[in-house]
Amino acid sequence: MQVDAISADQRTLNDLLEPATNLMLGLANLQPVADASIKYLKKRYQRYGLAGFCQREARLSSAKYKAKTSKNRLRHKHIADLVRHLAGQFQVDPALVMAVINQESGFNAAALSHKKAQGLMQLMPQTALRFGVRDPFDPEDNIRGGVAYLHWLLRHFEGNVALTLAGYNAGENAVDRYQGVPPYPETRHYVRCIMANYPNAKHPVPPPTRS
Repeated sequence: MQVDAISADQRTLNDLLEPATNLMLGLANLQPVADASIKYLKKRYQRYGLAGFCQREARLSSAKYKAKTSKNRLRHKHIADLVRHLAGQFQVDPALVMAVINQESGFNAAALSHKKAQGLMQLMPQTALRFGVRDPFDPEDNIRGGVAYLHWLLRHFEGNVALTLAGYNAGENAVDRYQGVPPYPETRHYVRCIMANYPNAKHPVPPPTRS
């Protein structure tokens, strides 16, 4: 069935194009759907005689995405380099640290949760203080504190990764109290998500740090 074009005097052109425009502006952050979205935009803009505008804006969105992707790669490489260095100092598997960072902040050094957890490894203020973190939003300082806490937990739970992760999320006291992963939905989901990316149930118990 053919749909008659809506006349511009029934609704303003801006109203007609608003959904497409909003979608277009989100393309820089929505690359998985970018190709389908651009096709949709072309059809919608062509309907109102703005195909050239659509193509220009689509190219702009694509360029913005590529620039952002390149920047993200550099950021992730910098974080990975810090993790390798600091995890080596504490003899904690860098892959475990990266999995925690991915789950905690998505590699966002400026992340701040509603519970006041801060930075890449989402350190709570008391945890940051406990492990000597001065600036939780500084990537190196934050990772050092988070790795130090993972080191402590791995020793406390004798290399049990699930209990270590549960302790990182809910606190070691909760894990000790329940003698296992606490029955908190958030904590159980947290442990499952990280162990999907780090499927090692046991981690070598790291030696004590030098005082």
